[in-house]
Amino acid sequence: ECIAPCRRRESAAGVQFGASLLGVGIAATAYHASSGKLRKHLRKLDYWSISLSTTAAVRAALPAKSQARARLSSIGLLALVPFQPSAVTAINASIAQIEFARCSQKCPMLRSAHRRQAASLAVGLACFGLEDAAMQHNMGFVHAMWHCLACYAVSSANALIKHKECELHNFAG
Repeated sequence: ECIAPCRRRESAAGVQFGASLLGVGIAATAYHASSGKLRKHLRKLDYWSISLSTTAAVRAALPAKSQARARLSSIGLLALVPFQPSAVTAINASIAQIEFARCSQKCPMLRSAHRRQAASLAVGLACFGLEDAAMQHNMGFVHAMWHCLACYAVSSANALIKHKECELHNFAG
């Protein structure tokens, strides 16, 4: 079954995406463990690492025939990371979501994973958007919910990446 959970990526883009997730974890841990003047700079690093990781996710999720186009768009988006990391993340998440929806229409085994991923992404985005208001009302758990939902959305995206790697393997083999 091509959408089984995968512990080992089979494509270079998949490996880069996995490595980028480690970077996000390190940056997020550093930000959440920091205080004082350093915290502001580590927050930027946290946002930048998320943007770079979503760029890696798009490269892993796009079909091989569009890798040249993905590289070109990646270069443009990477130039924006220091200035608009949230916009880069939103663009990349949208591209990946569109590709996931397209693939789930063709492959019924992906539909359940896509629905779960889309739902967790939508609720996670709502938590992210409400975070500032929630913090003013002493509801810090909204931030934790956002993190949990984002983790679930990322982990459920593995089904798409595994599917793409199987397509590449079948095409090459």
